[in-house]
Amino acid sequence: MGRLNKIGLQYFSIDVDIFQDKLVRRLSRKYERGVEIYIYVLSCIYREKGYYLEVDGDTYFDIADQIRIDEDNVIQIIGFCVEVGLFDKALLDDHSILSSHSIQLRYVDTMNELKRSYID
Repeated sequence: MGRLNKIGLQYFSIDVDIFQDKLVRRLSRKYERGVEIYIYVLSCIYREKGYYLEVDGDTYFDIADQIRIDEDNVIQIIGFCVEVGLFDKALLDDHSILSSHSIQLRYVDTMNELKRSYID
């Protein structure tokens, strides 16, 4: 029997200048643990579906429980991430998912790189 194709990734890259990104700096300035939550959500996105995270009634609780932070803070932080454009508002409003154009591009680039490494 063949190996099942894994949708999510085992790793994802983070730009070395992430802390110079104006949106990330705004997040860091407004919320002490904002960047931690943002990176945690990115890891959930890439691990589970590869390029998005479904948001349901338990999502914010699950994140809060894992990070050991108040659920209301998670809601506020992710809301701010959406407000400044780290996550796409239309995707959240229309499809109840957290993602963005850059997240999707990074996923496609990573998948292409993995395919190249298996072919070479």
